[in-house]
Amino acid sequence: MAGNPDAHFVQQCIQYSSLALIYYDYLLTLDREIKYVWKRPFHILTVMFFLCRYALVSNTVYYLGVNNMLLGISCDTAYTVSASVAVFGRIAILVVIGVRTCSLYQNNKLVIALFAALGTLVAIAGILHVPHVSCAGTKLTNNSSLRLYTDLLAISTMAFELLSTAFIVASCVRHMKSVGLVKAQTHSLVYLMLKEGLLYTGLVTVLTTTAVFLNYSAPLGSFFQRLLNAITMPLSGMMMARFILHVREWSAECAGDCLAHDLHITITDHTVDFCQDPSSMGVDTVNTANHAKRQSENTLSTDGQSLMTETSEREDKAHMLDTVTPWKLGGSHATSSMV
Repeated sequence: MAGNPDAHFVQQCIQYSSLALIYYDYLLTLDREIKYVWKRPFHILTVMFFLCRYALVSNTVYYLGVNNMLLGISCDTAYTVSASVAVFGRIAILVVIGVRTCSLYQNNKLVIALFAALGTLVAIAGILHVPHVSCAGTKLTNNSSLRLYTDLLAISTMAFELLSTAFIVASCVRHMKSVGLVKAQTHSLVYLMLKEGLLYTGLVTVLTTTAVFLNYSAPLGSFFQRLLNAITMPLSGMMMARFILHVREWSAECAGDCLAHDLHITITDHTVDFCQDPSSMGVDTVNTANHAKRQSENTLSTDGQSLMTETSEREDKAHMLDTVTPWKLGGSHATSSMV
């Protein structure tokens, strides 16, 4: 790196921008973090939030190491420590993404198995990758077989993120169409999940996919092969931490008035129950349902065909309203640990 001033300059710019992004986001969301995390009962989600948000200080360790600002500690040692800490942040990000996706499919066993397997693969690849990191890439150039761990980590991460996005979009769109009045659902939890999923794909997954191409196109062991690492992990952790804050903020606002939301939320000290309920749906949707019910009652004694039609419609609505979307994070059935 010392022999290539242009590469060193690019590295410094990326590191500075990464650190600026992390700490700027800390300042922007600190008030909501205090309100929706530290003032809430402590449980597993608090740990996930902490890891998503604060494991990213590993970037600071790497920055100090690469600039020889840690007395008596080599750059490679600092990089290894940084990569080790980042593993915990990576695992927390995988857990939040996986739980968010599986909850939309009512914790379907096949969906859980799929994302558990992919997430475990990413975590293992991340752990195996740690001993082989080096600031100058010498470990990789001296032993090209170690590239297997780098390739496995990059490809499995990209597959996990793309698959999660596809599942989230498919479920959210189907759900919003079944409820109807899509424009009236912009404040719903499902819409929030859809928006956050698309934002994550548009920002993080694009960088992750680009990193895969750089992994094969850039010279082996070069800085440009890991060019986007300093941005991808901080941005990913930042967005997952923000997602947790947004869900908790949504639940707090919805606790008093669930109208215009398509999910009913019941808040206790430790859990949040998510289920669809007529009273939690939008006013227009409730009026539509009540009108259909009154109309069916009026035609019950006079028109047998209308009775069959309206009964079928009521059954469809009842089936829709009975759908439960549990968010399991250490809670019991149909409960959530988002609070």
